[in-house]
Amino acid sequence: GIRIPKGKRVSGEGQTENILSEFNFPIVLKPKVSFSLDNLRIKNYVYKAYNKKEFSSCLKFLLNSGDVLVQENFVGIGVGIEFLASQGNLLHAFQHQRVHEPLMGGGSSYRKSVPLHPELLTATDKLLKALDYTGVGMAEFKVNFKTKDWVFLEINGRFWGSLPLAVSAGSDFPYFLYQLMVKKKQQFPQTYKTGLYCRNTIRDFEWIIKNIGADKSDPSRNTLPNRQVAREIFNILAFREKNDTWVIDDIKPGFIELKHFLSLMFDKIRLAILSYSPIRWLRTYKARLALRKARTILFVCFGNIYRSPFAKYYAQTVLSGSLKINSSGYHNRSGRVCHQKAIDVAHEFGIDLKHHRSSVITEDMVKKADIVLTFDKQNRNILIAKFPFARKKIYYLGIISYMGAVIIDYPVDSNIYTVREIFKTIKRAIDSFKNEK
Repeated sequence: GIRIPKGKRVSGEGQTENILSEFNFPIVLKPKVSFSLDNLRIKNYVYKAYNKKEFSSCLKFLLNSGDVLVQENFVGIGVGIEFLASQGNLLHAFQHQRVHEPLMGGGSSYRKSVPLHPELLTATDKLLKALDYTGVGMAEFKVNFKTKDWVFLEINGRFWGSLPLAVSAGSDFPYFLYQLMVKKKQQFPQTYKTGLYCRNTIRDFEWIIKNIGADKSDPSRNTLPNRQVAREIFNILAFREKNDTWVIDDIKPGFIELKHFLSLMFDKIRLAILSYSPIRWLRTYKARLALRKARTILFVCFGNIYRSPFAKYYAQTVLSGSLKINSSGYHNRSGRVCHQKAIDVAHEFGIDLKHHRSSVITEDMVKKADIVLTFDKQNRNILIAKFPFARKKIYYLGIISYMGAVIIDYPVDSNIYTVREIFKTIKRAIDSFKNEK
């Protein structure tokens, strides 16, 4: 057989207590499918729950797409064996090892080519023979290099995100697949270059930012010491690092990525200045002063189904009962319910969003509000354009706190982790002034 982590298939929320009695936290939850045909815009992610509330909200959401595979968390490093096979016969194999893994799971942003692990290669070969597999794919494993233990996670019957590393190292799987399917070739190279690194620039930049401030005491969170990350610059200087996008024979995607990267850098620098410069203190003081005088607070985001309703109902639980607190949005449809992820994650904070219905902001709402609290730059700019008379009473919610994020972005990827972090940021901002009233 092949080693796999302890797991259980879950078909309903009624199994929660049994699962929690069998598994220790953190618990990994895997959806039946990443995408469903009825909604290809929304991706189902693999989640890692660290407590009962997180487990319940993740399970409830994933069950919307079918049964959920619950697994124990195996502490180790992600390793992939990419392969080309014909009728179950392994024709070529390549192995990569993750260097930078998302802190809460997902695809890697930085990885390296390594020699084939004999046990993992044997396990992959068994799978391919059992499936009578033809084509390319990747078998995913986790390896604990301290204990020498490993587990098989899944097999992906498609090209994979780290493909540029394999091609750079000499394992040109797209060309090999063409030769197999069109030219009927059966003999392929059995070697490739090891010790080669490859980076996804934008994703890795975001990983580095998150890793800097992450809790490094928990091995399940896939963090690295900051000094170790800094030393990786030597891989570039030693010419043993490639890039997912920057390649000599097709430079246009690289320039497009560079444009996006510079834009991202500019936004990060601008937000850092806004968040940590002396100007932040002055703006925070001014916003708090306006808040202390306010009797009516209006929270406004785009659709009034994620950020502003959570802010409204949470503020109502912690601020003075004499305050009138409302929320709205400038999306052109009213009466919409909150997204299920927002409802589930809000429940972790003790907030019930099930009965909330969105509203479209009006001039009368703005006039009646003593202070209008928004979340991002687009929110603020659109409100000022629509209601220029209210410019002086429109503030970012994030600016209320002397520390932390000023901009609280929309959860564009609809990831539960993202929604949870956004709600935490909103909570911190409101908590910072709950004693002002």
